[in-house]
Amino acid sequence: MIVLYDLQDELQSVDAGDFSGACSVMPTGGNLPTLKVEETEDVKSLLVASRKSKQAGVGISLSSVPGVQPGDRITITGRFGSDTPSSSWGIALIVSEGSADGQHDVQKAHQIAPKDLFSLSHILEASETEKLFMLQTTSWGLATAHMDFYLDGILVSRVNAETIIEHDRRGTVYSLKEDPVIQRLGDNKSIQEFTSTLTLLKSGSPTLSIFKHGDTNAFHVGNRVRDWDAVDILLEKLGLMQGNKYEITVTGRIDGKIPEGTMIMFQGIPGYSWRSNKFAAEDKEFTLSHVLTQSEAANWTSLRITTNTIGAAVPFYIYSVDVKSLGVF
Repeated sequence: MIVLYDLQDELQSVDAGDFSGACSVMPTGGNLPTLKVEETEDVKSLLVASRKSKQAGVGISLSSVPGVQPGDRITITGRFGSDTPSSSWGIALIVSEGSADGQHDVQKAHQIAPKDLFSLSHILEASETEKLFMLQTTSWGLATAHMDFYLDGILVSRVNAETIIEHDRRGTVYSLKEDPVIQRLGDNKSIQEFTSTLTLLKSGSPTLSIFKHGDTNAFHVGNRVRDWDAVDILLEKLGLMQGNKYEITVTGRIDGKIPEGTMIMFQGIPGYSWRSNKFAAEDKEFTLSHVLTQSEAANWTSLRITTNTIGAAVPFYIYSVDVKSLGVF
């Protein structure tokens, strides 16, 4: 592994308690937080404190890292103190293109307990090699995520400088309509006994049943209690090739009445990152579509078809699942 940047190398030249701005990292967000260097057993960390909002955090501009290129990896590690809200919350690695409208999360750690460690990792795309990467807290539910946190490490590295990117020439990588296991089953069949061979796998404990939709078999996802009672597309079974784009499209319909504010969405696992989230309409078809980034394809084990917590118990149909190769980034 080739190390292009290591936060610990820079922190060694900074006195404990002092942060003069000599490092490449900087406070970010509105109402900038304070940064303070703390030392424990000869290891220095950066305390991000006095945060007035969850957007206040810490960042690093990759334009300050010489030689960085697409395919390199940024890894950020840290931990939290004991002032963690009891509600659901987490931390996100954000890439910024210069404005609030140009920001999006690329990786999330979810529901971190007090004093737990977190680690966030992202493979850089061509458009990101000079961008600002920021670490911010985020919240689900009622949590107000303003807690302080420690930044222990930022590492920009190159795992293999000789990696050869090959073009995935498959047009259709996966299609529910062409899944031989699913399509040979009859109506109203449970798929539980077939889970070890499927590309689609249930998450949690919903009831998955098969029904005829036109000339093909489709899914009904019922008896849902929690938002993770859902369906996962197992990315590891798709044979995705490094450096290629893949578009995943799902069509379906919400079954019956829904609470106001219910959203149907893709969710990257692990990390629980929302993608292609749409407000659900009662008994109307939906289409979810997302192009996997290189980092998502490398870091996620699955892409979940699910709803938000408001609609956690809403049953839904899945009519089609298609994964197509779009070629090299």
